[in-house]
Amino acid sequence: MSRNFLVPHDFTPVGDMALKQAIYLAKATDATVSLLHVVKNDKLKAEAEVKLKKIKAKTVEDHPNIKVKLYAVAGDIFTDIGKTAEALKSSVIIMGTHGAKGMQKVFGSFAMKVITSTSVPFMVVQNDSVIKKMERIVFPLGIQAETLQIMGFCSNLAKAFGAEVHLVAEKQTDARFANKTKINFQVVGKQMKANDVKVKMEYLDGSGSFLKKILDYTQQVKGDMIAVSYYNESMIPAFDRFAQNIITNELNIPSLIINSKSVSSPYF
Repeated sequence: MSRNFLVPHDFTPVGDMALKQAIYLAKATDATVSLLHVVKNDKLKAEAEVKLKKIKAKTVEDHPNIKVKLYAVAGDIFTDIGKTAEALKSSVIIMGTHGAKGMQKVFGSFAMKVITSTSVPFMVVQNDSVIKKMERIVFPLGIQAETLQIMGFCSNLAKAFGAEVHLVAEKQTDARFANKTKINFQVVGKQMKANDVKVKMEYLDGSGSFLKKILDYTQQVKGDMIAVSYYNESMIPAFDRFAQNIITNELNIPSLIINSKSVSSPYF
């Protein structure tokens, strides 16, 4: 099955950045890049298609071996990005952001509204932090079973690029939580090793929030990406600060995030 990377493009440098990331990944995996622009109504589709064709022409000129398809869809970005990705059987949706200040409507307080609209994973890059090589993926584990849902995608992504996965978990003082963390470590580590993926396991100790520990560790090992599952049903998605802060982290590290409640396929 051929891979398809969906790139929502809003005709700004943010969209160009996401496209650049998709091109690098597509070159390594022989995937098709699908450019999507969502408009409010059908009257605006023709204008959007003209702009998309110009982007495609420039992309093909610079990268002759890249396969590019175009889609202008009338609808709502909060639902139709996900619907289009599912219809195309996309491996991943690649989007760009300039952090919390850029594209605030989408990747600020409404970030989770977009991501939880679909089971397709999102790859988010910010401030030109395009991944040109993938050597280390940091995969934080929690005590919840849902944290394992991104395992298949992360494993396949690492295998495709020959990357090493760093499994990290916060050191627990409670014996019950410590045991759950240990079990998750064992499950993920065993599965990834069975898929011939290189794995390192690390407990994160010390002061500060789990988010800070993750970012410090990722910086320390020169991680190329942080992979997390979204599974928190106890809070309104717009207020899930952990996931939002991963997406717009101050180190500009690209992130991979998946809605673990609806995922049913490995995708990549």
